[in-house]
Amino acid sequence: MKKLLLNLLLVLGVVGFSACSVSDNPVDPTPTPGGPSLLEKYYFSIVDATYVDAAMPTPTITSGIGGITMNGQAIAGGSNIVTITTQTEYEKFFVGVKNVNGYWEVAPVAEGNGAANSAVKTDNGYLIPILYSVLFDTNVTILVSAKTKSGEYTKITEFPISFVETKSGDLEINLSFNNEKDIDLHLYTPSGKHIYFGDRGGSVNTSEGIVEFGLDKDSNAGCNIDGLNNENIFIPEILVEDGEYIVQVDMWSNCDRSIATSWAVLARYNKELLNNVVEGYGNPAIGEYPVGAGNGDHTTVMKFTINRSNRAKPAGQFVNWNSFKPYPIDDIASMKVEEESWR
Repeated sequence: MKKLLLNLLLVLGVVGFSACSVSDNPVDPTPTPGGPSLLEKYYFSIVDATYVDAAMPTPTITSGIGGITMNGQAIAGGSNIVTITTQTEYEKFFVGVKNVNGYWEVAPVAEGNGAANSAVKTDNGYLIPILYSVLFDTNVTILVSAKTKSGEYTKITEFPISFVETKSGDLEINLSFNNEKDIDLHLYTPSGKHIYFGDRGGSVNTSEGIVEFGLDKDSNAGCNIDGLNNENIFIPEILVEDGEYIVQVDMWSNCDRSIATSWAVLARYNKELLNNVVEGYGNPAIGEYPVGAGNGDHTTVMKFTINRSNRAKPAGQFVNWNSFKPYPIDDIASMKVEEESWR
């Protein structure tokens, strides 16, 4: 089982970043014949992208993609979003992993044309959500390049990505964003429980032993920057309820109003993507807070239903809620809860 190492990241001072280097030559990995691609199985995929079993395209111009950023931290089964702030027109993007066979090729579509969970062209540039594999478990360097409308291929931009170990559950909801702001993940369960920074969950005795559930981390809380730019809610099977779940994203504090912030939310149950019924969003649900965005939007970005009525409850299964021990709430979270009450 994955373990929570978020505090270790704070000690090491790992932060999110924009691209740190550019490669003059394409990566030339050893091809892996047959079977599912290693890229998808162990690293990540992109919705509506085509897998190409070859080296990244050879650059034909000396410049790379301008205005490109993504979150420098990644968790298994989570998401990330390549954000490109530019007025340059690109026809296709290519995304791979250094020293790993193959890459993803994806053509962006205009925002609002039905691709609510794939690469889109926005007024400010492009958003490309990537979905990390549930088997993802290592530091990597992600490679990104593009083909311009004039047919030129850009240099390859490199993004070192640090793997973050987190607690896991059969139901997992992950929020990732591309720069250092206090953006919060909220989950409302069918029974009405609200899991967020003010009620992060905890541990409880069950017929399967002591299990934990809840929110891993309130990243960049109160603009006390940790650079993680990820939040993760996890629930084990024994605590998963039937019914509708509601997911919200909230800009609690826009720590730097001079820059826009893109985000992605991904929800999985038993390692499979859930069907999001909120109009205009997919799974992953993606979006962008513009320059100057205010606080306290509480935007509903996902609704999904879990129905296990045809599955018999195992004999002897129980949850002793009288034994519940909540995760502690620190001073910053208490301050946020108090301020939330009068916003």
